[in-house]
Amino acid sequence: MQTNAQASLPDPGGTRLVNINPSVFQGLGGWLAIPPSIDPDAAPLVAVHGIGRDARNQAVRFGGQAASQGRMVIAPRFDETSWPGYQRLGARGQRADLALIRLLELVAFRWRVNTRRVCLFGYSGGAQFVHRFGLLHPHRVVQLNVCASGWFTWPTEDEPYPAGLGAATGPAGLIAQAARHNLSRFLQVPTQVFVGAQDCVADPHTRNDARINALQGSHRLERARRWVLALNQQARQRGLTPRATLTVLPGAGHDFRQCLASGALVRAVLPMADPHAADLQRAA
Repeated sequence: MQTNAQASLPDPGGTRLVNINPSVFQGLGGWLAIPPSIDPDAAPLVAVHGIGRDARNQAVRFGGQAASQGRMVIAPRFDETSWPGYQRLGARGQRADLALIRLLELVAFRWRVNTRRVCLFGYSGGAQFVHRFGLLHPHRVVQLNVCASGWFTWPTEDEPYPAGLGAATGPAGLIAQAARHNLSRFLQVPTQVFVGAQDCVADPHTRNDARINALQGSHRLERARRWVLALNQQARQRGLTPRATLTVLPGAGHDFRQCLASGALVRAVLPMADPHAADLQRAA
């Protein structure tokens, strides 16, 4: 199979960074961090960028820790021309979630790695993407990691998608319907929510809407707190064990480098001990 993948020089640890060509991979490109040896029981990490669209940085930042566990990092790049609304999964156009699934299938074929179930990480706009992807495809998610999301899809039908799971028109309606159907399973996905302790000031990229502000709060820190509470409340109402946790990152504002600075974020997303991943992979 021809991929037109371009490999960079390997780093000292043996991890290879590979750039994948969007023209070959069904319109969605990105970067892979490929460890010297892949553990078949270690779920790959899919790391999704924010609006800066620096997919390579996602692969680099997580590649070392992932390699120590035999994990591949898959960092898709949703370019602005083809995927302007990737954060909402393409409710107004082509579906970003389905493009990622096609990419995972092609990576599995080309590199002989199991991508049926993955760990998901997203920062800012990527955090919006991954939690909405999880709502639609919870059966593909081993662990969900949501960092500094600007706003959230609420786990109720009080608002139309993407603000909530209520009925919507066009493609958004189909997304909302699938998310409602999968909500109970989504609530059982282990979900870690991260936000900077100083990410408490609305900026030009923060969605500013009276209804969103009333439900979720006016800044990312408050929105993260409320969303975790809403997820766990929904789980209890359905007789399920709450699985969502919140971690506030000290000294960090809305800045990916600051969130990474202590190393706590990478260690939490890719813990050295991952006793359940193999069982979850085999159950898929």
